[in-house]
Amino acid sequence: IFQKIDEDGSGSLSFEELEEGARKVREFRNWLRVMDIDKADLRQLFQMVDVDNSGEIDLEEFIEAMFRIKNTDSKTATRFVKHLVTKLDTESVDMRADLMLSLSALTSTMERAERAVQMLDPRKQVMDKALNDKTARSLQFMD
Repeated sequence: IFQKIDEDGSGSLSFEELEEGARKVREFRNWLRVMDIDKADLRQLFQMVDVDNSGEIDLEEFIEAMFRIKNTDSKTATRFVKHLVTKLDTESVDMRADLMLSLSALTSTMERAERAVQMLDPRKQVMDKALNDKTARSLQFMD
């Protein structure tokens, strides 16, 4: 089945080849129907089978997935849901880590800005005092 789906003979399947195989390769189409996998499920099937996230399915990944899906008691829909939940969990952990790094960087930037403002504040007070003194002298001179 793999060789029939692998139209370009590269030894790996792209999503497009998997999609074409689902239409053109009768044995594969029948296997998908028995597993209750329709065209709308193909992208998720591809992501489940592509365990190394290379963007392609190699022969080993294909055989392992076909065997696992065909020989387990789980229903296909349950496997899809489990895959999605696992993927979402991994993504949420990654997003949380990214968020924590961003928050840390923002906190550090705010602390530096606060220190800079504190350093400028005494200078501003000195400049304001000098300006006020100069203005007062000018006013006295005009009297």
